[in-house]
Amino acid sequence: MSQEAMKNLTKVIFTCFALLLSSTVSAATINGSLGVGGVYAATGGSDLSDVSLLTLTNVGATFAVDDIALFVVGDPAVVANGILNLDSFVAGANFWTVEGFMLDITSLEIDSAPRTESALLLSGAGILSGNGYEATIANWTFSTQSLTSYSMTATASGIAAIPVPAAAWLFGSGMIGLVGVARRRA
Repeated sequence: MSQEAMKNLTKVIFTCFALLLSSTVSAATINGSLGVGGVYAATGGSDLSDVSLLTLTNVGATFAVDDIALFVVGDPAVVANGILNLDSFVAGANFWTVEGFMLDITSLEIDSAPRTESALLLSGAGILSGNGYEATIANWTFSTQSLTSYSMTATASGIAAIPVPAAAWLFGSGMIGLVGVARRRA
């Protein structure tokens, strides 16, 4: 291998290494729980035993644990898409935003316990993000407290929702650079 090829190869390796080091710094995932509560409206049925649609009309933080507890709790939330269609669920972005945290709902399950006139239990998966944290996989639960009020908890697991394999991208681009150097040499 010529001295020029070695210099080029060294430059490519150092560049890839520098990019790898600079790209490994990312936002932390969320570890914690956020409880919210408020008022909802039920439509599409005579009571909660056969309701088809729940619309959150008011959301407020009730408690926060771990990472989320670092933020002030108690201000009203911004309700963007606070609608749960129990008959034909569709994943929804920005279900609610409270204290800078946003919950996207990706799945919905109705609890196997019989629904009654005033009791309904729901759960599912989602993505919690905000306040400089990386989008994090979360589980959520929803329960009615009365015919008009509810409580909901979102618990983030500390697992990135959309992992970005920066090291793999950088390794691949480095390998492409090495192939280019080898081809030029040949």
